[in-house]
Amino acid sequence: MTRLGTRSAAPDFLDDPDVVPACAGVDSALFFPTREDSAAAAETANRYCRACPVRTPCRQWALRQSPNDLYGIWGGTTREDRLRIHRRRRAGADR
Repeated sequence: MTRLGTRSAAPDFLDDPDVVPACAGVDSALFFPTREDSAAAAETANRYCRACPVRTPCRQWALRQSPNDLYGIWGGTTREDRLRIHRRRRAGADR
């Protein structure tokens, strides 16, 4: 599988041994889908995200990263979702 972009350092909330993300133990390829399987994989990955105790901090962490550098599904968002959010935020800041 070809991965696009780069992976940033692991989020700090993963350091808490008392909190286990729903994706723990799941094949990470599910969260880094190829273009061919992206829609089905994104839906499957989002099922894990919806049930995850760290979904919010995971999403917040992903949104703090450069949307051009961070590939994959994080906190229930795809790279495209995060690009849209960043564009909206920039547009709002320009007002």
